[in-house]
Amino acid sequence: MKRYLPLVVLLVVGLLAGIGVRSCSDRSSSDDSSAEPVGSAAPPAMSFADCEALTKPPAESTSARSGAPTSVKLPTASLPCFGGGDLRLADVRGPAVINLWGSWCEPCRAELPAVEAVAKRTTGLVHFLGVDTRDIRSNGEDMVTEFGLSYPSVFDQNEQVRVALKQAGIPVTLFVDATGKVVHLYNGTALDEAALTDLVQRHLGVAVPVG
Repeated sequence: MKRYLPLVVLLVVGLLAGIGVRSCSDRSSSDDSSAEPVGSAAPPAMSFADCEALTKPPAESTSARSGAPTSVKLPTASLPCFGGGDLRLADVRGPAVINLWGSWCEPCRAELPAVEAVAKRTTGLVHFLGVDTRDIRSNGEDMVTEFGLSYPSVFDQNEQVRVALKQAGIPVTLFVDATGKVVHLYNGTALDEAALTDLVQRHLGVAVPVG
């Protein structure tokens, strides 16, 4: 009997190993909740907002205010819009808010929800434009999707806008009147919704509807 003992042990170990492998295989296939059902469609890709409308004043704007222009001028750079085509920044007509951001910039990420909130509250009254700065385009597009930005954004990999504005860093926010003049430049701490609302009302003369 003793001479058969090693054989019996090997058979038992092999049987247990087989059961273990089967259990792992079963658990992997049955517990994989991330697997898509057969025939299911992938979620649709986000459609990015078009920049074309930015060259005319907002459709519902009634603001006639043209604040004292600053020495800052909108750059003449033509940049690719995430929604297709190119936009020449100097052609933007307000009231408009232009926000420079980057996916790598933490203060930019902190203020984007506020920018989106005010943009939605002023739909038809104020144009909003994002300028994705010194970034990888796919990262910028992912950030637009992550924050659900409803307004257009352009891609500025070489920082043409920031350099033209002579700003050391971002975020930077410009306020532009109906004639395309920059009436205010903000480069302080990350904006919250209340602060941005106040700047829009003071510098663009637009009464921001209550959210």
